[in-house]
Amino acid sequence: MEQQLPYRKQLRLQGYDYTRPAYYFCTIAVNDKLHLFGNIINGMIHLSSGGEIIRQTIHEIATRFDKTEITEYIVMPNHVHLLFFNGGEHYVPDIIRWFKSVSTNRYIHGVNEQGWTRFNKTLWQRNYYEHIIRNQQAFENIRLYIRDNPKRWNNGCDEDIDGLPASIHMGTETTTKQ
Repeated sequence: MEQQLPYRKQLRLQGYDYTRPAYYFCTIAVNDKLHLFGNIINGMIHLSSGGEIIRQTIHEIATRFDKTEITEYIVMPNHVHLLFFNGGEHYVPDIIRWFKSVSTNRYIHGVNEQGWTRFNKTLWQRNYYEHIIRNQQAFENIRLYIRDNPKRWNNGCDEDIDGLPASIHMGTETTTKQ
């Protein structure tokens, strides 16, 4: 008897060219939502050594990928928000894949050499939230959302780690998970 594999939801926007020049918003969450990258104290993020490595890796994205600019970002205790412009030469999932790979290898080095907190199997969750920004209002809403993210942190978890509040989507058409 043939075993049926579970249905896997299509994650990318069908027919969309992810090399297209555009602004993208991505949220990448730590596997098991472990708090590895720092603490929020009085609405401010205080990065751990691991969080500093994540921040450093974010800064390297623009160097590694020509015509890619990081517009806004925040490293939170258990996730990262990125707002960036892809100038059309790179496939967005490749940018995120590179970030996850490099940051994971660096974090593993910190675990082995400096005793950082261990993670279970993988540092990052397999998928990530991605949003294609369609207009200036959405861009400004997301930029503000990222800047204010530490202020919304409540008892160790922001209310919307797996997505965005409806107000962010104003003027946008598409959200997908990758």
